[in-house]
Amino acid sequence: MVENIEGLIQIAVLICCVTVSLYRMFVYKSRRWALVSFFLGSYLTGDLYWQSCIFYFGQTPQISVVSDLSWYAALMFLFILIREELESVGYKIVEVKFRSGVGIKWFLPLLGPLFSAVMALYYMRFGAILSNIIYAAIMGVILYNVIWVLLNIKRDTDNKGSERRVIYLSILILISCIGEYGAWTASCFFTGNTITNPYFWFNFLATLSFTAYLIVLPKEVDS
Repeated sequence: MVENIEGLIQIAVLICCVTVSLYRMFVYKSRRWALVSFFLGSYLTGDLYWQSCIFYFGQTPQISVVSDLSWYAALMFLFILIREELESVGYKIVEVKFRSGVGIKWFLPLLGPLFSAVMALYYMRFGAILSNIIYAAIMGVILYNVIWVLLNIKRDTDNKGSERRVIYLSILILISCIGEYGAWTASCFFTGNTITNPYFWFNFLATLSFTAYLIVLPKEVDS
């Protein structure tokens, strides 16, 4: 019962968020909001399939390729979003790296892909080897980018407002990743369909993060 309610809440939130982001995309002719719409819409598609199987068959999908492909796409759009936002304020990770030299701040972001790889190896104990490899690859590059931003982006330039936006977006994406990994890990240890199951706490965190994208990112394109 709790799983059904939580799933319906997430779907309702996603529908509202997709509607708002699509409105902003068409009104402001914004590539930024197009990426947000594709991210949220892809995630919504995966959720709809997953919840449909639970409602009709009383269990999670035996063949989860539809949901997985939708969630892969959502994460890829999220990756493209953070890279485009980063480049919009004049940062290209490779170019800045070679210009500034290599230091500890260049190695720390590698902890993101390393963490994703370790978690994937753990999740493989429960099956879905190919799916875990794909998730690890996508989540790894996302975590690398957000950690890079938080460690290396400057905050004292003339473009301070836009750079602050990129930092907030990176924090938000990091929170989304924590919600995803928290839910995945909790599902390995807890199976109860009650509110005390940490899986629902982390999933609710991910749900809240969807609404935050509408707040963190500006409505209109930058002049």
